[in-house]
Amino acid sequence: MPPSILILDDEPLVGSSLRRFLERDSFEAESFERPAQALERLKQQPFDLFLTDLNLPEFDGIEVLQRVKKIRPHCEVVIMTGYATVETAIEAIKRGAVDYLTKPFSYRERLLPLLHSILEADATESWPEERRRADATARPVRPAADPLDFLVTRSPGMQRIATTLPRIARSGGNVLLRGESGTGKEGIADAIHALSERADKPLVKVNCAAIPESLLESEFFGHKKGAFTGAHRDRDGLFQSAHTGTLFLDEVGDLPLGIQAKLLRVLQSGEVQQLGDAGKVGRVDFRLIAATNRNLEAAIAQGAFREDLYYRLAVLPVELPPLRERLEDLDGLIRVLSARIGPGEAARMSDPVLGALHTYPWPGNVRELENAVEHALVLADGDEVRLEHLPAAIQDHVASTSSSLPVPPQVAGTLEDIEVSCILQAMQKTGFNQTHAARVLGITRRTLAYRIGKYGLRGQLESLRQGNGPPRMARIRPVPRSSSASI
Repeated sequence: MPPSILILDDEPLVGSSLRRFLERDSFEAESFERPAQALERLKQQPFDLFLTDLNLPEFDGIEVLQRVKKIRPHCEVVIMTGYATVETAIEAIKRGAVDYLTKPFSYRERLLPLLHSILEADATESWPEERRRADATARPVRPAADPLDFLVTRSPGMQRIATTLPRIARSGGNVLLRGESGTGKEGIADAIHALSERADKPLVKVNCAAIPESLLESEFFGHKKGAFTGAHRDRDGLFQSAHTGTLFLDEVGDLPLGIQAKLLRVLQSGEVQQLGDAGKVGRVDFRLIAATNRNLEAAIAQGAFREDLYYRLAVLPVELPPLRERLEDLDGLIRVLSARIGPGEAARMSDPVLGALHTYPWPGNVRELENAVEHALVLADGDEVRLEHLPAAIQDHVASTSSSLPVPPQVAGTLEDIEVSCILQAMQKTGFNQTHAARVLGITRRTLAYRIGKYGLRGQLESLRQGNGPPRMARIRPVPRSSSASI
């Protein structure tokens, strides 16, 4: 009998989307928008897992959690929230939730693995207490046939990373991943671990920015029973959990200076002492991968980050470019994300949609692209993806730029002058990529190439590419054609 999951979210699109994805993956799933409806359904039939939003119109997810446990004590509960804090997560865990997810999250990368882990653990033993830490996971990673399959790239910068990553992984040295939020630092960390000699050992992931400073030392070093109020039993820290494996510290630039000093000592000596254990010093052996979107050099100059720790972390630095600087990878990423997000035959992206995606600046990088693709596929529901299926931010960008793409006021009103102006602007907006520019203009690449030749624009485009000024808005006469030429 397939696992059964009850979904409670007051946003109809979220609930129905999750239900559809779960049913495609052979789960039994039902979704409700109001707590009373979902709880009444739970009384009628037992479910293996209850997936609930934290912020609900009648009462919050914590209250729902308590009622679920009264109705079905053995039903596991996962909290979803777009306003998560460590405090609310810990409160949910204390009251019996098995874990929590911060919105937006990827169905394939976050929710589905979590569900499988919960249901597999429930089939064999009770959920381990160590798994209930806020925003930290420890798990062995099974190496894929090719851990670099996710690196879909034609851009030179990402190709260099893909080429050097296996050597970096085998070296065993500490790695510092740098780049804007959403550029894929966690995926690179996964690949480094999977390609390393520690691939069959734990990969422990920690979001340093998500743990309050007062809890950091206990989380990293562990504690003995009675070390402080609430320490009811011995517990290993993250350093011990990562022993023989890999420790991934995301947002390492957010660590306070006191913890930075203690992390440095661990990296130098390999020694760890639990809180409340004055006499015993343990030894740990792990490979460290750190990631940050902060300018650590500036933080060092401001006294907010230790220079000695920086050099200890950045033995092997890797700089990930933002998506707006690697738009040649966009089509491949869309294909991969569509296949990952939407099982079966995915909806086809129309040319105007692809043009909009290629001209959007992607402040959230690949993570935002993944959310946009998932949003579009859900709304299209198997049909062609159109502009109205895209997230509001992208639609707003299309609306704000479409008026600037046609001819500016100073251009003469002939059709030829209008075409020239639009071509020059579209080529600039898309990084001089003819395929992408053609999509923006709503024509084929062959038609665009023909018109570039027809109006003799190759020299001017090359000049613009080299940064020699804005597009000329003066009228440009077409290159004379023979009488036999046709459009």
